Amino acid sequence: SYFDDAESQQLYLAKLLGPVAVLLRHRKGMLKQFLETVSKRVGTHNTSETVVEIYIKAILMILKSKDPLPITSMIQQSDDLQKVLLSVAKSIETVVSGGPLAHLGGKLQHHVKTICNSN
Repeated sequence: SYFDDAESQQLYLAKLLGPVAVLLRHRKGMLKQFLETVSKRVGTHNTSETVVEIYIKAILMILKSKDPLPITSMIQQSDDLQKVLLSVAKSIETVVSGGPLAHLGGKLQHHVKTICNSN
């Protein structure tokens, strides 16, 4: 099937997230609200591991999105967004530490620190 191929999955997600990245970039406050909402949902005890994994991967995909516009430049220009993003990454990493998603949480934390420390 089309979705059995990892490259096809990535291409599909990039096409799917392109419009989302544009909205998050241009709609004032939307990225911050998205990150805060995800953080609250991940922190909820009844959130399944699969859902947490999806949230983490969604954040990573949005942060890595370069098409049509890079989100990282917007984050690097806003101290407030950097604080929120660092807080969200730390919160998620804490929730998943010691579990099967610990590596993914660490990957998110590393990527976020790289974005926030490169300006």
